[in-house]
This record gives sequence, structure tokens and C-alpha cells, in this order.
Amino acid sequence: MREWKDAYGLSAKQAKFVKEFLTNGQDAKAACIAAGYSANGATVMATKLQKKPEIQRRIAAVQTRNLTQTKISFEYKLDKLNKVIDQFIPDDEAIDPKRATVGISAIAETNRMQGHYAPDKHANLNYNIKGDSDVIGVKELIDEIKVRERDY
Repeated sequence: MREWKDAYGLSAKQAKFVKEFLTNGQDAKAACIAAGYSANGATVMATKLQKKPEIQRRIAAVQTRNLTQTKISFEYKLDKLNKVIDQFIPDDEAIDPKRATVGISAIAETNRMQGHYAPDKHANLNYNIKGDSDVIGVKELIDEIKVRERDY
């Protein structure tokens, strides 16, 4: 009896390996075991499976499809947010303050999605002060931090 193969030439077990590999953080050994291969020798089998050209092609195809779907999803969300902005903050009439909050929130989210907000920078500083000379040192340190902060 002939074994079933998918469009990439993968057996059912190999196809399950690819699915598990892509959904579990690309842990090949765990994907191998989840696909039904023996836990004994799973590391060796996982390496063999990853080297198979048909498995490499299938993994690449799924990753490309996922990337394309993510891009469409991102563009779709931006489009929807822009429609909300147009609806709640129209260019051709006075802005209703009650409705403006929704539009402003949509603008803020659009900016976040496009990376227009720089990440916050935080620094924690612990310093034991033992006398007046240490206080002067701390003040100098704080001044240096303020100067460096402007450089960011």
C-alpha cells in the first residue's frame, strides 16, 4: 500500500512535524515527538527531518504565507483606524469634543503601529551616601545623567 503524501511530498507524520515545529517556537525535538516519532532518538530524527529539502520548502512556504497575512492584517488595521479618524475628526466641519476622543485614540494607535513613539527610557540608581563629599558626588552624577539623557 502506498503512503499518503501532501503537495510538498510530505507524509502525514512529516506534515505534522512541520506544523508542530512552526507552532512550538521551532523546537525540532519537541515537534518530532509531538508528530509521533519516538522520543528515543528524537534529536537525531529532528535533525534529519530539518535537512530534508521538501520539509525546508514547506516551512519556507508557511513562513512566507504567515508574513504576507501579517502584512495584510497590519495594513487592514491601519486602514480601519484611518476611517475612524476620518469619521470622528472630519476635515470639513467643526470637531465635536465628545467625538474627538475616539479620533484622538485612533491617531495615537496609528502612531504606535507605525513606530512613531520612542520607547521610554528608565534608569534605576542606588547610591549609599556616607557624608557631604558623597552628596556632591551624587549631584555631579545626576548632572551627568541629565546631559546624557538629552543625547538620546
